[in-house]
Amino acid sequence: MRRLGLSDADLRAYHRGLVTTHERRIHVTVYDLDGNVLTHLTPDVLDGQVMVDATGGNDQPTRILDLTFLDPSRSVHFEPTSPGDAPLHRSRIVEIVDSRRMPELEDWVDCVVFTGVVWDFDREGAEVSLVAHGMERQAMGQAWKPVTYRKHKKKTDVIKDILGNAGESHLGGIPDLDARMPERMTIARMDQLWPRAKRLAKSMDRQLFYPGTGRPILRRLPSRPVFTFRDDLHLLTPVKIDRDPEGVFNTFVAVGSKKKGSKHRPQAVETLPPAHPLSPQSLARNGEPLRLVKREENRQIKSEAEAKARAVRMAEAGSRVLVNYSFDSVPIPHLDENDLVRVVTDQGTFELRMEKWTLPLGYEGAPAMTVGDVRRTTLTRHGRKGGRRG
Repeated sequence: MRRLGLSDADLRAYHRGLVTTHERRIHVTVYDLDGNVLTHLTPDVLDGQVMVDATGGNDQPTRILDLTFLDPSRSVHFEPTSPGDAPLHRSRIVEIVDSRRMPELEDWVDCVVFTGVVWDFDREGAEVSLVAHGMERQAMGQAWKPVTYRKHKKKTDVIKDILGNAGESHLGGIPDLDARMPERMTIARMDQLWPRAKRLAKSMDRQLFYPGTGRPILRRLPSRPVFTFRDDLHLLTPVKIDRDPEGVFNTFVAVGSKKKGSKHRPQAVETLPPAHPLSPQSLARNGEPLRLVKREENRQIKSEAEAKARAVRMAEAGSRVLVNYSFDSVPIPHLDENDLVRVVTDQGTFELRMEKWTLPLGYEGAPAMTVGDVRRTTLTRHGRKGGRRG
């Protein structure tokens, strides 16, 4: 969760303001691919949402923007000068700011909810419709020049270099960690860059992602809730609970690759604690524990300590991801992918990771934010379909 430059007291006031009457504006800024500002707009938004899905593969963007707005002055210059010329939208970046005027703060608070490359564009008179993909899309092209990273090089240096080779210049969100490459790694011609960087991050038990600001971040998954959804304040529908028996595990095994000269591969095993309702002991029959095992192999793990850390993280995630929750709430703009949140209802209190949600950008009909699902939340116009992924 982003703090939006607010102090603790002001952040609490911002949270209170989100569930009370306040003004809201959507600001749009268009950049070229080098980050130079081309256009500022505060448009009349007819329809739109930012759709977030962190459960897809490494070859899919996490954030998708679907926006329809009025541009009667044709401030967005995406059309070619000649019908035979190539359109300009693929060489543009769009930034969306959700701005709220909070009465308690007597000021506007800006939250950048999307920054990404325009993927599709249509105009019908003054009405403009566009679809954009998160900035990781720029790192999903194929490598053209092979590069080899030496053994013992810092993994964070490799990640920075990979993203730099994709044109990324904002690397301040990648910390300098001491984890080293256990062996040489080569990115061959035609390899995709983003999946390789993501796998390196995972080997350090870190999350690499592009938030709404469009600048990459490498972090540990939050272990404490950063926001609380309350039944009497935020929730607009009852919480739907969907149990998935195929996704239930209680024993987690992390396996690395053996070092040169070693006969054994480092590995570690973690299980859910005995008191957990799905632990091996809780599911035992006649004293025999039932083990539901999830095994993960990672060549970047070279020590028992690294394997232990990964197994512990797998168990922590497995203890929560036993059921899927979904609900509608008032729009909360400043949450990030895989933030841990708490939900308090009359059914009880539980915690979940923000993996799927849709943040509405339109105003008509007071659309809700959907959590646990990705779907259109505002009205369709002229038969357009929501959720296009290009």
